[in-house]
Amino acid sequence: MAGASTQELQAILLQLDADLRKLTETVERLARYIGTQAEPDALEQDAQPGQANQAGARWTLRDHGWTLVSPEGKTLTLTTAEREFMTALLTSPDHRLARKALYARPSGMDMPMAREGHASRGLDVMVSRLRRKAQLAGMRLPLRSVRRWGYMFAAEAVAE
Repeated sequence: MAGASTQELQAILLQLDADLRKLTETVERLARYIGTQAEPDALEQDAQPGQANQAGARWTLRDHGWTLVSPEGKTLTLTTAEREFMTALLTSPDHRLARKALYARPSGMDMPMAREGHASRGLDVMVSRLRRKAQLAGMRLPLRSVRRWGYMFAAEAVAE
């Protein structure tokens, strides 16, 4: 930086300041997602930006877990693996599920996500397909990945 002009140094400082603000904001959002004191309203706002949260509106897993219904009434039919995953997620405390907890669940089915050795990639692929299927059905699925930990459903939901 020797020989740099004052204007160049000011430009570098402005960029560093902007980068620091962005990093701080990202860390704060991550802390809200994985923190034990996260507020459900904040999670819903992050999950569905720009959409008004209707009073009493919630996601519902019905038909013994085979159908996911959005607050707007749109439905999504689930596969066996998606059903097992969504049931586990929506019946877990705060709709958060660590991968280890998913692997430890007793399952009567031989599912790829239940075998820890091959589960990581298989689970990620299944979640990716579920998100895509929801998007094609016109639904914004508030399903969040928490890196190196697991998944969370970032909206009010109930499994009937």
